[in-house]
Order: sequence, then C-alpha cells, then structure tokens
Amino acid sequence: MSLLYALAVGILFTIGIYQLLGRDLLRIAFGIYLVFNGANLFILTAGTIPGRHAPFVQLGGPFVDPMVQAMVLTAIVIGFGLATFLLMLAARLAHERKSLDAEAMHEWKR
Repeated sequence: MSLLYALAVGILFTIGIYQLLGRDLLRIAFGIYLVFNGANLFILTAGTIPGRHAPFVQLGGPFVDPMVQAMVLTAIVIGFGLATFLLMLAARLAHERKSLDAEAMHEWKR
C-alpha cells in the first residue's frame, strides 16, 4: 500500500511542478495547490506506524499517529486558504490588466 502512496505523491509533485513552470497565473496557482496536497499526503504517509496497534481497538494493519493527522488537517486548511487567495489575486489581475501572463508582469507599470 505504501508503494501506491509513493506513486500518488510522485504524480502530485510531478504535475504540480510542471504547472508551476507555466506562464499562466491560474496554472501556477493550481500547481502550488497540487504540491501542497502532495506534501500533505507524504507527511500523512510518513506518519504510519507499522507493526503497532491502536491503543483501544486491537485490529491489524498500519495505523496513523493522530498528531500527524491533526497537523495535516491544519495544513489542508492553510493550503485551501492560500489557494483561494491566489485565485482571487489572479481574478483581480485578469479584471484590471486583461491578462494572466506571468511574463507580461515585468512590463506592467502603475
């Protein structure tokens, strides 16, 4: 199962970095969100405790440390807030400047 998680983390990071290399601000915001989600999945996967049992329920299988889950939940909320801010910033730039091209930002003057 950890091979599947490693593959998912690798795919999220790969697509996220590819999107970050683009010129469109929406693609950059989407890439940042994918990299954050890949990092969250990596941290959650690294928090599994193989060979140990939960303190109250004696079931088999890998278990996840609850502290790691709380940290990842906080990171998800922060990542969602940052993604919303980036999308609103891109929408504002598109409304005022009529372009989302990151290369054209060097030429924008006030």
